[in-house]
Amino acid sequence: MNNNTIAIYFADDHPVVIEGLRHLFGNQPEFNVVGTANNGTLAQQDILLLQPHIALLDISMPGYTGIEIMQNIRRKVTTKFIILSMFTEPQFIQNAINSGASAYLFKSTSNEEMLHCIKEVLQGKTIFPELPPDITGEKPIVLSERELGILRL
Repeated sequence: MNNNTIAIYFADDHPVVIEGLRHLFGNQPEFNVVGTANNGTLAQQDILLLQPHIALLDISMPGYTGIEIMQNIRRKVTTKFIILSMFTEPQFIQNAINSGASAYLFKSTSNEEMLHCIKEVLQGKTIFPELPPDITGEKPIVLSERELGILRL
């Protein structure tokens, strides 16, 4: 793997999703698929070991969820996390934001959008669907890690 190659890791409990991602990224010379998992426990172990540039995680998997993986290891790796999910409800997106995701993509995302998102994330940008206003008409409040820590206390 050369220095310009982007190491990417996939975790999803549906084999067809993993195979589709392998096919998509296998045709992109700038990417190197360094591993895959069909459950969160294995994914967490692999990400700690392999330290990929990007980890594309399903939000709902056996073992750890994508959210739990980020909460458990985000301070131990430089990996950027992208959630890939079928869940479109605002609470899932908000949980991903609060847990350190760099992006949240729906499984209906096109290949081009996914590739664009990954490149943006590697440049330090974040990409999330627009959260609808709550019942008061206000946008949801996104707390920083420090604010969340204080709230937990």
